[in-house]
Amino acid sequence: MIEPIKQLEKKFYQLLSTDVAMQNFLNDEAFVGIWFWDLNNRNHIWLSQSLKKLLGFEKDYLLQIPLSWNELLPINDIDTICSSFDDYLAKDQEEAIEIDIPFLQKSSRINFLKCRAIAVKKKSYLLGLVQLQNQNEGIRSNSITEFPFINQGYKSLHEIPLKVVVKEVDYFASKYESLIIAGNLGGWEYKVDSGELWCSKQYFDLLGYDTTSIKSWEKYSTQKVWIDLLHPDDVEYATSKFADFLKNLKGGYRQEFRMKHFDGHWIWISSKGSLILEEIDGVKTLMIIGTHTDISENKRLEEELFETNAMVLKDNALLKSIINSPEDIFVVSIDTEYRFTSFSNNYQIFVKENFGKDAIVGNKILDVFSDAQLTIFKPAIDAALSGKYFEINTLIPSNSGKRTYVDNKYNPIQNEAGKIIGATIFIHDITKEKIAEIENKTNELRYASLFSGASDAIFIANSKTGYIVDVNLKAEELMGYAKSELVTMHQSQIHPPELLEEIKIKFREFTSTDEFHLLETFILTKNGKKIPVEITTGSLFQIGDETFSAAYFKNITSRKIIAKELEKQNQQLKEIAWTQSHKVRAPLTRIMGLANALQKGIVPDCEIATYLKFIKSSSDELDTVIREITYKTVVN
Repeated sequence: MIEPIKQLEKKFYQLLSTDVAMQNFLNDEAFVGIWFWDLNNRNHIWLSQSLKKLLGFEKDYLLQIPLSWNELLPINDIDTICSSFDDYLAKDQEEAIEIDIPFLQKSSRINFLKCRAIAVKKKSYLLGLVQLQNQNEGIRSNSITEFPFINQGYKSLHEIPLKVVVKEVDYFASKYESLIIAGNLGGWEYKVDSGELWCSKQYFDLLGYDTTSIKSWEKYSTQKVWIDLLHPDDVEYATSKFADFLKNLKGGYRQEFRMKHFDGHWIWISSKGSLILEEIDGVKTLMIIGTHTDISENKRLEEELFETNAMVLKDNALLKSIINSPEDIFVVSIDTEYRFTSFSNNYQIFVKENFGKDAIVGNKILDVFSDAQLTIFKPAIDAALSGKYFEINTLIPSNSGKRTYVDNKYNPIQNEAGKIIGATIFIHDITKEKIAEIENKTNELRYASLFSGASDAIFIANSKTGYIVDVNLKAEELMGYAKSELVTMHQSQIHPPELLEEIKIKFREFTSTDEFHLLETFILTKNGKKIPVEITTGSLFQIGDETFSAAYFKNITSRKIIAKELEKQNQQLKEIAWTQSHKVRAPLTRIMGLANALQKGIVPDCEIATYLKFIKSSSDELDTVIREITYKTVVN
């Protein structure tokens, strides 16, 4: 069961009693814990109890089960730390390596601890000391005297007989049973190959059984002492969980379930186990050694705090939704080493699109920037990490020609002691607003040029609402209103009431297409005068998200007067034409006929006087008609 622990501890103490370099290394250093790494079995690291306690493992690893770096380090740091050790071993140096190791505490928090390590026994092992980062932190400084067999009258470790060391190893191993009792744990061992199960007395103590007649570490039926005692709702899940562990045999085994107490009620059990390779007389056997812990009280407290926890989760969900909901706002947090510690969901997309890099928790934020971008953003980040609040509004330099504008706010993060432990960055993508602002300025210039050079009145109206938003000076002159009055009016208010229905239809028609439109109608001035106008409109134009229409109003009063005069003249011409065709033609025809007869000599001499009298009479009639026409033309 505990042979691997014995072997690793035994080797540590054997080397400690014979290796002068190890003795000097330990005696010369102040430390808060020791780790001992078997380089031939790299998943086998032994920790001293003081180090386990520092990392918060003392309650869950009471059996002194060897650990691996996978359990001690954040996943992103494992390769880096192991590579540092491999580089040290490859250089064949006698002095120790100094390295800051980001130990992962049981609470999942990262604790950077300063370590010194030295290779021993021809690089078969690596001995590491965890030192104090700050001697004023108040943590006790240990030395080699931490180990109980050192101060037993021996002047040096060389004088300690090996049997004493082995005896001490057996002594530590024998603490297994005491630890189970002291920790109020139920111990169990399961042989993987045969399925045999052994249980300690404490296993049954937790379930309320009388253990006076029970021998410790007897073999029992798994069905009888575990499965049959499981809560009906937990049987399928609990047995499947254990079966999955037996199938994969990776990592550690851990789950929670309910078991029936002797008096009939249900208690919550936390079951944990770890796989070891037991070797007895050269025979190797896969074993799972585990413990049961009564966590009923914890579950009761969890239930009592359920409502509070639900509210906290609700608040956290609300906060998370607030942070992640805006598409153009990103929240980022970093530590003092520029490493990402967290960021909102859509920040990764923003980084990929604008920097061509991936944002990964644990990586440095500086790595996503180009040199040109670093000159802008690093000073702001450094300012925040020095305790200052900083803000920048800038265009992100880009080789692709893409325009992205950001408004960034940088804030320091302080712990309860006031020490700066990182910074938060609030990034607001203001590209749309910035481009709209530039377009607005361009449109303003267009407006100014258009208005100043126009000879007609110009009205700008919102194509959806119909409200007037801008007019030029000519419009003020035409309407008799000041600009401040006109820009509060609806386009229908500038027309006579009797024309409103027609105007509404025309406005909808004008704003529904980009075609050229022309309309003659009337406007109603401030003093109530109706003025005829010709309205022309063209394509709609957009400013930001709004669409507008520009209409030109031409005063056609003079044109109307001229048209009326032409109409009158046309009527006169009609009358003249009628007069010509009726009054002029009759006397003229008579004159022409009489003159023709006289010219041909067919009129007798006795009638010539009469003919001349008729010609005279017709000539006078014609003269009267011509005078009448002339008079009408002149008078009108």
